[in-house]
Amino acid sequence: MYPSLKVLQLFSGMKHKLESLLQDSDRILGGILDDHRESIKVEKGQAGGDLVTSLLKLQENGDLEFPLTDTDIKAIIWDILSGGSETSSTIVDWAMAEMVKNPRVLEKAQKEGEDLDMSEAFGITVRRKDDLILVPTTY
Repeated sequence: MYPSLKVLQLFSGMKHKLESLLQDSDRILGGILDDHRESIKVEKGQAGGDLVTSLLKLQENGDLEFPLTDTDIKAIIWDILSGGSETSSTIVDWAMAEMVKNPRVLEKAQKEGEDLDMSEAFGITVRRKDDLILVPTTY
């Protein structure tokens, strides 16, 4: 009901914020497309490239039944980026739920996290402060 009430949209300012985010993401993705177009011009005739380059080459050749617009390519990139991040957060949520449901698994994870030595990778040692909060401490 809330999104359909125009008055509440004005008071919350959410519509303006969302439009601003859309413009920012559109500008960023447009820059990515422009950069890839430049690299295609430089590497004319060479095989290979990434997904964006392949989509731009498809757009340029026009061998499809429907035209592939910049908006379509931006939507494909956005779907891939958001799909990857959503998958990671879903896995973390699932793992936390499983540990809460199974105290034995939670206890095992807590024991593994008692004293993590990350000195080789980051030059710090992480020591357990609370049950699930890790605080980095320097040597």
